[in-house]
Amino acid sequence: MTAKAFEVPQKVFRIMKGANFPWFIAGGWTIDLYLFRITREYSDIEICIFRADHFALRDRFA
Repeated sequence: MTAKAFEVPQKVFRIMKGANFPWFIAGGWTIDLYLFRITREYSDIEICIFRADHFALRDRFA
């Protein structure tokens, strides 16, 4: 498996680097990252945060 196969989560990691709150990859990508192989095609990626951090996430992208 090449690094290019994991380009989308790598981009999310770069964007979220330095976030001052915990965040997590969610959904199908979670399984593929754990297995370190792509099990299907994806058209999106989900991240998960704690509810108390939603303003910090909003401010990060404002």
